[in-house]
Parts: sequence; structure tokens; C-alpha cells
Amino acid sequence: VVATMFYVPGTKNVTSGDQSTSDLSSVVQNWVTNFKYYSPMQQHLIIDIANEWGPRSSATWESAYVSAIKTLRAAGYTAPIMIDTGGYGQDTGDLLTHAQAVFNSDPQKNVIFSLHVYAGLGNPWTAASLSAYAQQLKTLAESAGMVFVFGEFGPGNNYGPSPTTLTPQQVIGAAEGAGIGWTGWAWDDNNESGGASSNDSFSMTFRGPGIYTVSSDLTTYGQEMVLSSYALKLARKATDF
Repeated sequence: VVATMFYVPGTKNVTSGDQSTSDLSSVVQNWVTNFKYYSPMQQHLIIDIANEWGPRSSATWESAYVSAIKTLRAAGYTAPIMIDTGGYGQDTGDLLTHAQAVFNSDPQKNVIFSLHVYAGLGNPWTAASLSAYAQQLKTLAESAGMVFVFGEFGPGNNYGPSPTTLTPQQVIGAAEGAGIGWTGWAWDDNNESGGASSNDSFSMTFRGPGIYTVSSDLTTYGQEMVLSSYALKLARKATDF
């Protein structure tokens, strides 16, 4: 089933890499305040509490998200909750060391943990090291019933603020080999005027907002993600639509 994932910044500007627990609490309160608007859509939602929030391999990351889950469930949210690992979504330690306690704190056991696959925070990822890490997550998932996803990755080619040469095929291959979910960033991430994009961007489409009717509408990255046998051709229509 494919679901829609909402990100709401809350009453403060919580940007990628934010480590303030009060900022995270502000975002959670925004979700609580607006529950009446999201409640009718819950069966179609994954709630991404706060994009790339939190410190690396930290008990603070753990305790803050335990508290956030408790508050969201008490407010009435039943949808899956997505939680990015700390360190700009790229830390490995939060997931290996602290994620299980966060998962166990949810009475619904309905949490998805997300790693964003870019350059990495130590040695740059290689296809082999990413596959090895994915297998560690697979072992943890199988032993504890948890769910992990590579929740962001781009076209490679050393683009962006955390550049990597990993190709989409290598990232997807590591995920599929470990039974881990994956989603690429981004369908429409324009870098030119008028909502247009070039091949020197993270966008999968040339024309905005996300226009795709024929294959020539897709960037090189978009063609890899949409037309290749390992990419979105694997997708199936959600049964609840």
C-alpha cells in the first residue's frame, strides 16, 4: 500500500539537523492542534513528525521520540508514524542502538524508521557498506518486528549538500536485498525558473509541478526511478483507493 506522507513544520522553523527538544515538542503540538483536519485521512497517511530532527546516536533522540509518540497517540492518531534518524537523517547509531526502545514505546507498534542515504556522516557510503548496513537493519527488523526504510536518496553524481556517487540502482539494490522500503527524493525539486528542472538537480521531472505524461518529461534520474525494472515499475496501486 502506498500512503501519503505529510510533513508539518509546526510553530517553529524546525530545519534539517535541528537538535532542540523544545522545537520537536512544538511540532508535535502542531500535529495535536490540527488532529481534527488529519483524522478523516488517517488510513491514507504516514506522519513524518519532523524532517531530519535530532542528534546522533543519542539517548536524547530516543527519549524525545518516545514522548512524541505518547503525545500523538493520546491525541488520537492511529496512522503509521515515520521517524528520521538523527544527524540530518543520516546517522546509523540511532537506529541500531535506540530505535527499538522508541518502537516498543508505541502501543500500536506502528512506527517506521527512516535513514536518508546521501554521503553519510563518516566514511562515504559504498554499495558494499550500504548493503552490509541494510543487513544489520534486516536482522533488527526480524528480531523485533520493526520496519525500516531508506526514506530519501537522490540521483548520485555528487549533487547536493551531502553529495554521493551512489546510484539509485545501488541504493534500491541494498534495500531490496534486505527487505527494506525505499523512496527517492524528489518527484519535483525544481532548480530553474518557472518550476523547471534540469538534469543537475534532484527532480525526477523537467517541468513543474511534477508534470509527467511521456518519458521525455523525465530527467535522467526520473527515468531511472520510473522506467527501470528495479524502480517504480515494482509499485502496485494501493488497495484503499
